[in-house]
Amino acid sequence: MITNSLKPATNWHIGTSVNRYILSIVLFIAACNTPNPKPKKMLSDEVMVSALVELHLVEARADIMGIPKDSLLPLLQTQYQDIFTNLDIDSAAFGATFAYYEHNPAQMDSLYQKVVDALVERESNYRTSAPDSGVVPKSLTMDSIK
Repeated sequence: MITNSLKPATNWHIGTSVNRYILSIVLFIAACNTPNPKPKKMLSDEVMVSALVELHLVEARADIMGIPKDSLLPLLQTQYQDIFTNLDIDSAAFGATFAYYEHNPAQMDSLYQKVVDALVERESNYRTSAPDSGVVPKSLTMDSIK
């Protein structure tokens, strides 16, 4: 009899653990699907595309130059701030806008398609302006990263 009285308690405990696990999964999925409202200072697509193109070019230059990872972060932070200043962008507004896009994958895909298109166009313009000159534009030289 004692064994039988313990059995339902054990099953209830296992059932509760499973229920908690399922509830956790449901809540996690619900949290992931919760719409992320647009930030108050949301940047336009055009501004985001311009900023992302420049940010990716800076990162590519740093990668090509083989800058050690321990030196890379301070350098990139400086370059990012220069880009934000040149484009008259508040870094907090950029971060909030990017976070919005991270929670809206379809819009992020659309935004990044524009970024890729802009990079392809820039490369095409470079190739047609100096196809065989062998001259590297100043914007791609080591001096462009301060």
